[in-house]
Amino acid sequence: MNLTPSIPHRQHYSRAVNGSVSHIDTTRVSDARSAFCSCSTLSESAGSSSMLQFFIRMMSEGNAMVIHAYADDTVKSLHERIQSITGIPVFEQRLIYRGKQLRWEQSLAECSIQNDANLQLVGRMRSTDHPQAWQVVNDMVALICRLCRGEMDPDALKTIKGLMTSYLNTSPGADNNRADNNKASDYFQIFMSSSAPAVLIMLYMSPFKGNKECADYSIRHFLNSSRMLSKTLHNQCALIVLEFCKLLRRVACEDLLYLACRSTLGFLLENAGVLRGSENVKRLVFMQEIFPFVRELAKRLLAGLDLSMKSPSGVGLMLSDVRDFSAFLQPLRTAIGEKVASMGPISVPSDGKSHKHPLCSEEIEILHVIFCKLLQKMDDCLNEMEVMAVKEGDVVYSAWSQYLSILKELNNISKLYQGAELELWTVLRQ
Repeated sequence: MNLTPSIPHRQHYSRAVNGSVSHIDTTRVSDARSAFCSCSTLSESAGSSSMLQFFIRMMSEGNAMVIHAYADDTVKSLHERIQSITGIPVFEQRLIYRGKQLRWEQSLAECSIQNDANLQLVGRMRSTDHPQAWQVVNDMVALICRLCRGEMDPDALKTIKGLMTSYLNTSPGADNNRADNNKASDYFQIFMSSSAPAVLIMLYMSPFKGNKECADYSIRHFLNSSRMLSKTLHNQCALIVLEFCKLLRRVACEDLLYLACRSTLGFLLENAGVLRGSENVKRLVFMQEIFPFVRELAKRLLAGLDLSMKSPSGVGLMLSDVRDFSAFLQPLRTAIGEKVASMGPISVPSDGKSHKHPLCSEEIEILHVIFCKLLQKMDDCLNEMEVMAVKEGDVVYSAWSQYLSILKELNNISKLYQGAELELWTVLRQ
């Protein structure tokens, strides 16, 4: 087939690709043996104090425990009962009600807890190396809880963004000096242990006017600020952004804030190399957590490639999807590639039987399926591109430029599997 030299041809892609080679486990109180205080003076208390029923919600999971207690019971006794039910040590618990942390010595009556009240249980880190950071995050969580109850604060967004900025700017290594990895990990764990991601998403889902917008701007502020931090902190920020993604995925995979979080997570992973040097167990868990994003993006790419054939001048294939797909693949390929280096390319059976591999066997097989589907779709796209080139002459469509980026990723994946490189080059050399 004779083509005008300026028109892309699969051989051009072939040369270009070849050139690139050089928290809390909740349990309902109804499951416990007793929902009443274990003190020996129970009968005396019953005569002098009214019984209350209220709820304690685990903000990291959204589940609630139904609690029965007397109005003159202390907050400390409540913490002890939570420990007996959940196993969470008393010193790692904090109870929030009406935006305030309850003190141990207070009674439930002094805290104004009434029937059907809702309390929030959040975690406290054992480490007290960063008291200022704890205070900053606590203030932010308390403010967000008040907003979720419908309280008004015209300066809420400004305050939340200011607290976030203060927290991030005082993190170990924020000044671009190399931080001790353990110190940085402990510092950013404060944000997670305080359930800050969960309460921000709770604010995003809040029905009260202005709360969704406040949460949207606040979370985007965290995303943008994370991108600006030293690369040595990107892996710590990635874990927080991953939590945002997991919580928002329950809303909708097409939610604009979710897409922004997913894109930022890809950026942080690409720059930080989170999986390198990690222990095998942590690496396995992390691979399993980020793999759903690879599947999501692969589906979007397949749909975009279809649209690029039907309407090459349309929006169809998104540059951001291609970029994010590449970013999420990088840590996966790094982890799998280390196994390939010691064991050789992976053999994926064609008989459908489960393939056992030391690392993420299911993810490894699904990644191979993604490779095959994208390669077949790229073959269709290249055929259609050549047909259109003959019909329309020198016209070059923007979608075609994304074909090369996808082919480069397929080339990288092909090195992980037996026979995959041959399949790729067979398509490119037709």
